[in-house]
Amino acid sequence: MSHLAGVAVTLARHGFDDEVVAAGALHDVIEDQGVTREELAGRFGARVAGLVWHVTEHDKSQPWEERKRRYLAAFPGKPWEAQAISLADKIDNFRSIAVCAADHGDPWAMFKRGKDVQMARFEELLSMCRALAADIRLSGGELVFGAKVTGLEPRSSSVVVESSAGEFETPVAINCAGLHSDRVLQLSRVRRPARIVPFRGEYFELVPSAWHLVRNLIYPVPDPSFPFLGVHFTRMALGGVECGPNAVLALSREGYHWDDIRLGELADALGYNGFWKLAKRHWKAGMGEMWRSLSKRAFTKALQRLVPEIREEQLVPAEAGVRAQALAPDGALVDDFLIQREGRVVHVLNAPSPAATASLAIAEHIATHAQPLL
Repeated sequence: MSHLAGVAVTLARHGFDDEVVAAGALHDVIEDQGVTREELAGRFGARVAGLVWHVTEHDKSQPWEERKRRYLAAFPGKPWEAQAISLADKIDNFRSIAVCAADHGDPWAMFKRGKDVQMARFEELLSMCRALAADIRLSGGELVFGAKVTGLEPRSSSVVVESSAGEFETPVAINCAGLHSDRVLQLSRVRRPARIVPFRGEYFELVPSAWHLVRNLIYPVPDPSFPFLGVHFTRMALGGVECGPNAVLALSREGYHWDDIRLGELADALGYNGFWKLAKRHWKAGMGEMWRSLSKRAFTKALQRLVPEIREEQLVPAEAGVRAQALAPDGALVDDFLIQREGRVVHVLNAPSPAATASLAIAEHIATHAQPLL
């Protein structure tokens, strides 16, 4: 039951409607309980029954590996809500494995086929992303990587996206450039309603011998006067515990380390009145964040407010992230969607967390802004 609840909660937290959440809670009933699609539709409605039908393995006479191969092959043709249920199912399975590892040691002895075969199954998330890419290609789309957008030229019924890989003409363009989204907006020759100011979040990980100290997610009570949450503990899906992040001004848009410096991008942040208004209100907290970035002892002390048993030697450095924070002219952090349409271009200038797990729901929301142009 905990797995079914976990799937449903994952979907609910990321904005899916009640019928999708219900289908997530019921995703195994046809496959494991012998309930028919008709019975399910009679009690919960045709849409719920249809979604459960799409995530069900209907022929279990085949070997496990063959069933999984067929499931993945059919994945691109399923409704996106069914794809989301499959993703939520795998995410909750990841969590269960992490908890099992922390509580009982090596979890793989529980599985009939052992670690190697089971890990191949958990690579399905990557396979599903590839399947979504295949969906785009099958629909006539093209994926272009490593190309810099240099211009947006409006036409009467289209827009031309100029890039280092050539020109692309499309009825609608959607700017989801994250850290560079406001600069792409400027290519439409309009004023930025907010500016992206990059904040680096630095993390440590607990050594395996200390995993037992953190059995769940541990978060502080948010301080409404401070714009960032503060350090916290996150149990990772495949094992391990992530500690952090702090929040320090990055010295470039992609400044994942202190020595990642781009003077033009830094000047863009420091020359913005909104940044200085934020700094004036929170300069003491900002100095504390910088000190925790430079001092592992100070970072440890912040973590000990949540888990006093944590020791400095139990922390090892982990990868940092950069938050594409939209900052309003009055110094307020934009904490909701900021979407602006200019001609035939939809600019996504801020999208709240979480990222991958909510990507399909966020995409549906963005699509409502683009649909009138098609």
